Amino acid sequence: MEDPNPQAPPPALSTKKEKAFGKLNNNLLSLQPKSMPFSIPSLFRAFLCLGLVTCSFSGVANDGIYGDSTELHADLAQVLTCEGDRETYKRLANALTKVYYNDPSDPALTGWKKVEGNPYVAEFTMPTPVDIYGHSASTLIMAGDGIMAVLNGDLVDSLSKQLNLRVSDVPLASHIRTRAVQSLDLGHGMRVDVTQTVSTITSHPGKTLVGCEYRLVY
Repeated sequence: MEDPNPQAPPPALSTKKEKAFGKLNNNLLSLQPKSMPFSIPSLFRAFLCLGLVTCSFSGVANDGIYGDSTELHADLAQVLTCEGDRETYKRLANALTKVYYNDPSDPALTGWKKVEGNPYVAEFTMPTPVDIYGHSASTLIMAGDGIMAVLNGDLVDSLSKQLNLRVSDVPLASHIRTRAVQSLDLGHGMRVDVTQTVSTITSHPGKTLVGCEYRLVY
């Protein structure tokens, strides 16, 4: 059942806060309505970030500020195709959080706009489309630990074949296709699992989401 009064989440908790909430997250039941492009455990961290703490990205280079739109798009292309690391993802997510809260402090984000819609995700339009796997996208969705581009058309099967993805093994998440890309050891019993994802979402009929999740695991 969907939460009748949810709020769209900021992108992710900082590493220290994620670790503090790790036990709660790992015990959460994996119920997955099709209105979500990622699993509930990933989104759970984002809801905690919104409701219990002020998200801190002080460890992110330049506090998420980009020198220009070219630099931002370079990071975006890396993050969407799972070629970035968690710090690149966090820097980009922190920049997009400025758009979510209507903070105009980064000139590289001029023309970016928040879209109201699915309450489980944060959605943005960008003035310059990004090309990903031979398709163009001008809309992004951010949820949990991932960022995804919104593509026109039902491309789940073709992208899954192209990217060698499989159906997610999370209960009630057959609309999600994934591939484990790499696992980055952070030490102290922590790692980052990088997972390529293609999904549909009920709030966007006729669209396909493709991107990457950078999930902190304890």
